[in-house]
Amino acid sequence: MAVKQKDKAAAPEPEGKALVPVATAAGALVDFWPHPLTSAGRRQSVAAVSAAGASLAEVLRQGGMALGGGAVEARVDGEPVARADWARRRVSPGQIVEARAVVQGGGDSEPFEIVSTIAALALRLGPAGLSLRQAALAAEAKVIGGLVVNALFPVELPDAGEPGRALFSLHGGSNQARPYEPAMMVLGTHRAFPDLAAQERAQFIDNDQYLFQLFDFGVGDLDISEIKIGDALLSSFSDVTQEKKLPGQAATLLAGDVQTVFGGKLALPAGAEAAYRAGSGSITGYGAPIIKTSGAKAQRLELDFVGTFFGRTKKGEGEQRDVEIEIQWREHGADADDPWLPAVPTGTVTLSNSATEAARKTVKVALTDATKQWDIQVRRKAALDSNGRIAKRTTDRGVTWMALRTFQANAADATGRTRLALKIKASGQLQGRIERLSALVKQKVPTWNGTAWSVNKITSNPADIFRWFVKGVRADGRLLAGVGLPDSRIDETSIRAWRTWCDGQGLKCDAVLTGSQSIAEVLNMICRCGRASASWASGKLGVVYDQAGLAPTAMITPGNIIAGTLEVSYADGRLADEIVARYIDPDFDWQPAELRRLKAGVTAPSRTATVTLTGITSREQAKEETNLIAARQRHHRRRVAWEMGPEGLTIGRGDVVQATSDLLSGGTTGRLRPGGTASSPVLSQAIDIASGVNHLTLRLLDGTLHTSVAQHPDGASATGKTTRPVLTTPLPGLPDHGGLAAAPAEKGATAGDVLWRHYGAANPP
Repeated sequence: MAVKQKDKAAAPEPEGKALVPVATAAGALVDFWPHPLTSAGRRQSVAAVSAAGASLAEVLRQGGMALGGGAVEARVDGEPVARADWARRRVSPGQIVEARAVVQGGGDSEPFEIVSTIAALALRLGPAGLSLRQAALAAEAKVIGGLVVNALFPVELPDAGEPGRALFSLHGGSNQARPYEPAMMVLGTHRAFPDLAAQERAQFIDNDQYLFQLFDFGVGDLDISEIKIGDALLSSFSDVTQEKKLPGQAATLLAGDVQTVFGGKLALPAGAEAAYRAGSGSITGYGAPIIKTSGAKAQRLELDFVGTFFGRTKKGEGEQRDVEIEIQWREHGADADDPWLPAVPTGTVTLSNSATEAARKTVKVALTDATKQWDIQVRRKAALDSNGRIAKRTTDRGVTWMALRTFQANAADATGRTRLALKIKASGQLQGRIERLSALVKQKVPTWNGTAWSVNKITSNPADIFRWFVKGVRADGRLLAGVGLPDSRIDETSIRAWRTWCDGQGLKCDAVLTGSQSIAEVLNMICRCGRASASWASGKLGVVYDQAGLAPTAMITPGNIIAGTLEVSYADGRLADEIVARYIDPDFDWQPAELRRLKAGVTAPSRTATVTLTGITSREQAKEETNLIAARQRHHRRRVAWEMGPEGLTIGRGDVVQATSDLLSGGTTGRLRPGGTASSPVLSQAIDIASGVNHLTLRLLDGTLHTSVAQHPDGASATGKTTRPVLTTPLPGLPDHGGLAAAPAEKGATAGDVLWRHYGAANPP
């Protein structure tokens, strides 16, 4: 209610809470509503105005109102002023200026007509501060598939088309390339399978094969530990080299862009087979060549060879045989008669073997010009002894050019991601590439230390993760993930309060994001872990959460419910009488686990509902969530809705209100009459003071609720009906709140604007 000067004409009252009286002798009172429908962000100030007055535009600027192109309505002492007249309209000291953003839309409806006609609100019933943990009577709820779901923090229901949808776990997990899909993101702590960040490659070193692979653990500041291949710790493997690359660092252990082509089996020189059968001979020529083309813009080349050839002494012992391999090249596209040149310093390499196992060798070819593409020609000689001849008892099962690898410049963008390069001896340890490497990954984000947000630390608190995601993950000035809101658009107050509450409740959020998910889906999942939901009620992005002990913010009675609009409905049909909750359990090696809970009073369940607790990895937290869902099937079947005037705009999602109606909980309600005092108000009808504790709750003119023990005027032990109860906690005195006697005329209010509700201790609202 705006406070007017007595000599000014009364103007329509703005909706919302009463203004605090402001001395305006030295200026004009500015009342600014930046939100068109609610009082969020409402500001009141005094603009300096001389005796000669000031323009309305100047007064609004002093009041902190941005004069942009948005739709704004301005009034001076209740008189509307067109925007084109703001610069000419003079405002004198003591006048009241009201400015409010106006609803805009494409329809024909008048915005304030819409606001004033109805505000349909869902009721979250219960005594002051009653929460789900205390078995509230009826939260705002909806029924999906026979399951009553809390609308403040709904659970994730399995898709009907995917009844067996797998949770992220080691069960069936593997490393995948996932091209053109979003990078992985870990929230909190979780065992994760990193993505394959590059094509794996093998290399022969001292006749052993080594595998090189690059893994991408995704976005963020990550702590990586307990690396496993399958079920075995990486530390149990021999000859392993690791290279962890933080965001912005290039991997040197493994090139990121490698093209591989298969060579083929190299032909024997002419006459070699006959010489082997004869057990003697000098075969000096080469077999027919194999020609392959490298990738474009090659920076270096590698050629892999595998051959099985050996000799035997008269005693049957192994004897060394050598095969010379010629490697030549020329630039791709050269004329057919252009000469082939040595690709290695001598033009040849030697492959030696003295056992039945294959001999292996990787030949590296360095390049100084990374702009060209090459044709590579490879051919072989016969397997010769130390004298350079074919000897008796020589076995030659062939030499194969296994691969030609071209290393090119890596154009992949790994900004903001943590990667792990791995070199591991494959001989005797691995079969093929690594496909089931996992690690315990912990995301580090800013945490609140009581005075400020600290540097990145490991945390699973949903509030820390929510704020980190809302601010966005950035690297080199780019937004890689998250919402990307500035601090000015984040409701720090609600998030910090929620953080403290989550700590006290032991709530955590631990998840791995790998698919294409919207920002809303991610925020909902984080909030669900903390029994909360995102909210813009304050004009900034924050949260509302299921906090116990909240004081009611409004009283709903037949006095402010639009006649005929109160509706009470019940979820009927076959609701679930057993809840199966699925979550990931670290104690079972991060495998899916299930919890089952029966609805109270059920011994033989006939209808089971399955829910997915995404982001929950604590068995204790999963048990509490399952218990709450099961309890909701009994206690949250009632849904209440009503319509009310603009007063309803002050009630926000997640607020607790007191509701009184014969359809709900009975009780006696009414309005005040003039003539009362702060300790003994006059009620519109008599209340029956019974034995025990009696309460009277009153909704005052500024919208606040005042609750006091009510006693009979004949004494604390007296009972019976009365219209003049005695309050042990007196109402705030006149004139600031009014309504106890006839209100001052200039306030435009009467005692009848104060609503009250009488109830006993055994029957709270």
